[in-house]
Amino acid sequence: MKVRFNELPQAIRERLLAALTNPQDPRMVIYDYDVRLGWFKYFAAVGAVAAMGGMLDFLVTEGSRKDPWHDREVYGFLAFAAFVFIASVIGIVYRFMWKPPPYREGNYVFKTAIVNADGGELEIMPLHELGRPTIVHTRRNGVYSGSRLELQHHQGKSRLFQFQYGSQAAVQTACDSVLSAREVWIDTLRTGNAQRISELDVFAECTMTGNWTSPPGTPLAPPLAAVVPSGAKWARWLGALLLGAVVSGVTYFTIDSVFESDRKSYERKMKKKYGY
Repeated sequence: MKVRFNELPQAIRERLLAALTNPQDPRMVIYDYDVRLGWFKYFAAVGAVAAMGGMLDFLVTEGSRKDPWHDREVYGFLAFAAFVFIASVIGIVYRFMWKPPPYREGNYVFKTAIVNADGGELEIMPLHELGRPTIVHTRRNGVYSGSRLELQHHQGKSRLFQFQYGSQAAVQTACDSVLSAREVWIDTLRTGNAQRISELDVFAECTMTGNWTSPPGTPLAPPLAAVVPSGAKWARWLGALLLGAVVSGVTYFTIDSVFESDRKSYERKMKKKYGY
């Protein structure tokens, strides 16, 4: 189930925010934050500009000696660098337009639900609908490098929630904690004890009523989390991909036409010098 943070009842938003920002919250079982890449966009933009400058200098120099076709792989790299630059700049603009949420993005397991927080959007799966957890141990060149716990709806109706760990003991402990919480929650739902549900569940009112949105006409009040429209997300990547290809293509045809006489002059010079 996908919901927007801003559309949840205010009491739920306040309670959920308090839990998401406090790893020691008694209703939290495990969590795995997404990697923060806030400054990466700036470094990527600067690095892409430097790479584009170097490649353009190379192409201009070589353009007076040979056809652009011979440097086709460089044009591919130029398109990629332009894509990175444009996507980074658009990402920086988006961040000023839509501020980051007041909580860390990532995956969370509460005593009653599993939540993926992605910007202002939440994917929520009730814990009693959890299927069999999967533990994956990874090795590189035969050396253990980490483990992950994979959680998903028992019918595959949710995303795959993943949690990373640095030891086999830690991932096993996390798995046991999740399974134990699921059993407690199933028993609580079976008894229908409203007080117990309220104690365990950050979404208590929504769980008991089945209504996951504020009543129509309710004024929005903090806490709130901005949501980047899906169209804007697609526009960022597809637009950057298209513009990157355009930059490379324009460069190709510009060098092909502007340096044609220089190439022929260079060829005559080489033939005269080496006799071929």
